Amino acid sequence: MNFRSPIRWILFGSALIAILGIAGMNIYYFNQFQENSQSILIENKKEQVSEFSFEVRHRFLNISRKISKLDMTQISYSGDLKDAYPEQLLSLLKDVRNDSLFTNIYLLRPESEPCNQDDLLKINADGSTEISTTYPEVVCDGIGLAKTRMKVLQGDYKWTTKTIFDTHRSMNVALIDPNSRSIVGYITMLINSDYLLNEVMKPKLVEAFGGESESGVNLWVYDWVRGKVLVANNDNVEYNRQNIDYFDKFPSMFDNWSIRADVQEQQQLAGIEQDFIRNMIILGLAVFVLLGSLVFFIVTAQRERQLAMRQSTFLSNVTHELKTPLAVIQAAGENLRDGRVTNQERLSSYGKHVYDEAVRLKKMINKLLDVARSDAQQLQARTSPQQIDALIHNYLENHAYYLEQKGFKLTMRLNTNNALCMIDPDQFETILENLIENAIKYSFDNKQIIITTEVVKKEFRMNVSDYGIGIPGKEISHIFDKFYRVEDSLTAQTKGHGLGLSIVKDLTELNNGTISVESEYQKGSVFTVTFTVNVMHTENGVTPPVTATDNADTKERIYVN
Repeated sequence: MNFRSPIRWILFGSALIAILGIAGMNIYYFNQFQENSQSILIENKKEQVSEFSFEVRHRFLNISRKISKLDMTQISYSGDLKDAYPEQLLSLLKDVRNDSLFTNIYLLRPESEPCNQDDLLKINADGSTEISTTYPEVVCDGIGLAKTRMKVLQGDYKWTTKTIFDTHRSMNVALIDPNSRSIVGYITMLINSDYLLNEVMKPKLVEAFGGESESGVNLWVYDWVRGKVLVANNDNVEYNRQNIDYFDKFPSMFDNWSIRADVQEQQQLAGIEQDFIRNMIILGLAVFVLLGSLVFFIVTAQRERQLAMRQSTFLSNVTHELKTPLAVIQAAGENLRDGRVTNQERLSSYGKHVYDEAVRLKKMINKLLDVARSDAQQLQARTSPQQIDALIHNYLENHAYYLEQKGFKLTMRLNTNNALCMIDPDQFETILENLIENAIKYSFDNKQIIITTEVVKKEFRMNVSDYGIGIPGKEISHIFDKFYRVEDSLTAQTKGHGLGLSIVKDLTELNNGTISVESEYQKGSVFTVTFTVNVMHTENGVTPPVTATDNADTKERIYVN
C-alpha cells in the first residue's frame, strides 16, 4: 500500500501535466496561427488597397501621360491666345472636358498671373474655347501652387509635363519645352469632388472590398484635415480610429485624403476560432473537473485521516477512562465483599468513591449515547415554553457544591427572566453542563466563570465566559467537530474525548438555536448560545432562593468558592 500510493500520485500528476501541456500547446499554436493568418490577410488587403489607389490615380495620370506625348515646341504666343496652343492639345483637352470628373479647364501663358485677372483660355463643355478674365479663385490657387513648385524644379526637370494637385480641388499640369528647359504654359483642370467620391471611388470600393452584406474589410476614404469620412464601402459600419489596421495615401495627389482599412477576419478563420474556443471550453472543463477531483480527493483523504486519528485517540482515552472508574469500583467492591472495611468512616469514603465513579461512568455513557443518537438522527427535542433564566438558576443551584469543590467562582447576570423560548429543558441542561465543564476543564489559574443573558431583537443570548487557556485562532473553526481536540502543552494534561462541544452544537441546532465562540489564546473564551424568543412573559417570574451573594443593583448572583 505504501508503495502503490506514490505510484498513483505520480501517474495522476503526469496525466495532469500532460493535459495542461496539451492545452498550453493548443493555445500557443492557435495564437500563432491566428497572428500569421491575420498578418497574411492584412498583407493581401494592403495589395487590394494599393490597387484601388492606383486605379483612382490612373484616371488622372493617364491624362498627364497623353499630354506629355505632345510636341511642346509647337506652342507659340506670337498670335492670338486661341492660336497659341496646338490643335492636338486642344482636342485632347476637349475630350477631357467631356469627362464628368472635371468641371472646367483653363490654359494660360507662363508669364500670366491669374490672380491679376489675366486672360485665360477656357475649354467649354461643348468643346468650344473662349478667352476669359473671370474664373474661380481655385484656379488662382492651383496655378499659384504649380508655379511655386516649378520654380524649384525647372532647372533640373527633364520631362515635358509636371502634374501638381491642389489637394482634391484642381489638377494642374505645367507644360515644359525640353530643349530650352522653359515653361511654355499651364493647364488647370477643376475636379468635381462629389463625382469623384460617389461615382468613381464608391463603386470601386464596393467592387473591390464588398458592400454592406459582405465581410472581409471595412474601408473608408478619410479627410484627415477635417476629420470626416468622405466615402466607405459599408455605410453601416461606423468609423473607429482604434480599429484601423492599415492606412494608405494617394501618392502625389489628394494630400488631405487617406485610405483607412479595418481588416476583418475571414469566415474560415472565424470558424476555426469558434471551434478552438469550443474545444478549449471542453478542455478547460475537463481540467477543472480533474483539478476539483484532485482537491476533493486530497481534502477528503486528509479529513478521513484526521478523523481516523481522532477516533483512535478517542478510543484510547475512552478505554482508559472506562477502566479507571471500573478499577476503582472493583477494588472498593472487593474490599467491601471481603469484609476488610469495618470502620464507618472508611465505609463512607468507599461509598463516596463508588458513587463518584459511577456518576462519572454515567456521564461518559450518556455522552456516547448522545453521539450515537445524533449520528443515527434519532435525537428529538421535546420543546415547550421555558424561562431560560430559571433553568440556568436551577441548574447552578443544584451544582453549587460541585463548583465549590472545584474551587470556581461563578457569577450570573440573568436579565431576561420574562423571556420564554421554545426549547427542550433537558437538552438545554446538557448544553449548559457541557459548556461549564469545558470552562472548568481548561481554566487552571483564574478560576472564574461568568454567565450572562440578554434579549436583543427578539433573540435570547446566553454567554458563558471563562478566563482559561483560550483557543488558538486557527483552531476555532474545528472545535465543534466530533472527536476534535486542541493539542498543545497546556491541554495535553487535560483528559477529554472531543465530544462535548460537538454535542452542544447538535443540541443547540436541534432546538433551532445557534452557537458561536470568541476566544483569545491564553486569555479566555466566550461561548454564545442564541435562541428565538417566542413570548415575553408579562408577569414577574419567581426565582427560587439560593445560597448566593445577591447584588440588586447589577442583578448579579455570585457563587463564592
